[in-house]
Parts: sequence; C-alpha cells; structure tokens
Amino acid sequence: MVKSTVLIIDDEPNVIEYVSDILIYHGYTVLSATSGAEGLALIAENPHLDAILLDVNMPPPNGFAVLKRLQAHPKTSGIKVIMLTAAAQIEDKVKAFSTGAADYVEKPFEPDELVARLQTQVNLKRTEYALRATLAKTEAFYNASQSVVKLEQLPELLKTIVDNVISGLSANRATLILFDRETRQINYFVRGGPGYEYVNTSVSFDELSEGLSG
Repeated sequence: MVKSTVLIIDDEPNVIEYVSDILIYHGYTVLSATSGAEGLALIAENPHLDAILLDVNMPPPNGFAVLKRLQAHPKTSGIKVIMLTAAAQIEDKVKAFSTGAADYVEKPFEPDELVARLQTQVNLKRTEYALRATLAKTEAFYNASQSVVKLEQLPELLKTIVDNVISGLSANRATLILFDRETRQINYFVRGGPGYEYVNTSVSFDELSEGLSG
C-alpha cells in the first residue's frame, strides 16, 4: 500500500516533532515547515500531498492566509487541510470551515483522535480521486462506443459502465441515467448492484423534477 504523505505546518518545533513521531509510527510519510511561507514553498514542490496539518496562529502568513491561497489554486484546492489551534473560539472554527478546511482539531489533542481524523480525510481524498478517474474512464468508454454500438447491445453496454463505477469505488450499488441535453429527455435508466434494473423510457427532465419534488 502506498504511504500517505502529510505536511505539518506549525511555528512550534516541539509540536512538529511530537506530531511527526505520531504519524511516522502510524506509517505516514511526513514533511514539515515552521512557517506559512516555508509551507507554501513545500506545497509548490509537492502538490499531490494527501493532507496538511496547519496551525492557525503563526506569524504572517497565518493558517487562514495559507488555507485561502491553497483554495485559490486548482492544483492545491483538493488537498485535505486540518486546522490545528490552541484557541477554541467558535469564530475561528466557522472561519476555517468557510475558507475550505476539511476538519479542525484543538490543541492539546489525543494522538488516536488526530490519526483517526487524518485518516478519514486521506481516505476521502483517495475516494474522490478514484471517483473522478472512474467517471473519466466511463465517459471515454461511453463516447467511444456511441458510433459502433447497436441498439440491442445498449443494455449490456450500460451494465458494463455501471460495473466499472461499482468496481472503481468498491461500492455496493450504482445508478446510471442517460440525459439528452438538447431534448432535455431522460432515455435510459440503469441501476446496478445485487441485481440489475434496466429501463428504456422517455421522460422529460422537468417531469422527473416534478415527480421528485412531489
């Protein structure tokens, strides 16, 4: 299994040492920075980090400023950031989440809780990546098949697409709806999982929306 890489940004070296020891013990690869500027430089060199543990109260740029810069760039906006702070002000928590933080941990923290919260975010990031990759693969597969597939082959094709989604996400069930943007019609509906449900129909998007809202 590939190790997860985590960056710790904190202006207190003893905190970095303490957290690093915990994460290394649990199998993480750890990078560290003692300032926001140093942290941003490391992120530029390592844009595919799994997560960042970011202290709020640092000399400029502080944790909020660093987080805001990360969220502003597509290459880094997907990195899961967990804010660390000794201040338990509700305003700080609201600001952290509204700026794009994935989680918020107060100092002092329990090592097991920190690792559990961190691993949750790492797993979420990898699931999101797998979903994007699976959807891209499925879209490419479907687009390539449009010029050659025969009508009688469509159920099997759609079943294969649903299987790819389930397999890529290790899910139990997936649903595929084919929607024609020009006519705003839903033409096919496939639900895969323990069994398969295939519907060849013609329902307008507006009719479906009314049905769902009703």
